[in-house]
Amino acid sequence: MSTVTAVLFTVSAFVTTQVDSVRAVSPWQDDPYDSVVSFSEFLVPTLVVLLVARMCLGLSGRIWQLLRSVLLATLLVALTVAADAMAVLAGADRVHWTAGTQWLGYGLVALAALAVVSFFLQRLAFRGAEPDGDWLGDAVTVLAWLRIPAAGAAGFVRRHFTFSALLVAAAASLVVTGALAVGEGGLDPLLFAVAVLTYAAGLFAFCMMANGVLRIVPRPARLGRTVVGFAALGAPAAFALRDAGWVFDGPRQ
Repeated sequence: MSTVTAVLFTVSAFVTTQVDSVRAVSPWQDDPYDSVVSFSEFLVPTLVVLLVARMCLGLSGRIWQLLRSVLLATLLVALTVAADAMAVLAGADRVHWTAGTQWLGYGLVALAALAVVSFFLQRLAFRGAEPDGDWLGDAVTVLAWLRIPAAGAAGFVRRHFTFSALLVAAAASLVVTGALAVGEGGLDPLLFAVAVLTYAAGLFAFCMMANGVLRIVPRPARLGRTVVGFAALGAPAAFALRDAGWVFDGPRQ
């Protein structure tokens, strides 16, 4: 149920952000609301792909970790639905609303209902599930099946998780922002650089905080890591709120 919810959300996010005719009548087409979906439409399908791949590879015995994965995906869906609902209630870009906007609202209600049901089922499923293993160790096992030595790299990640998370965030940001630039027909170099840095900061924050939920690399809790993760959120938050005057009842002047 949680996976279906995540997949339907991904389809909805793609349509409302990438199909011009739909995006044009969407209440959440602009920041700060759009900043939320710009992360979740990438992170949710990524979590689903990793989840399904882990199950198909015969590692589904990690019930606790699989449940934590769908919990995190559903949380991202719920946060995005909440942001979109705020856009509707605030009447953002109301001048562009049409009859199609009403159907977007119905879809939002459906996603909200699916998320609530998913949370309820997860609560039932968590009973009796115990933590076992970690994602990095299982990744090494899978690579060993493919005769790809990865123990050394895994050891580096365990010793330097913060630095590794930064590298992964930077690489993912380049890929996502590059794809966006291609779709937009090119971006100004300065705008591209700012977008890469901002998106990388958000992904880095997600990696740092998600590790505690997903148990990618089990590590003792430290206040410093938590502070670094939350501090990194400042960049995408500042970018989303860069417009000092939010306009709720008409176009920006």
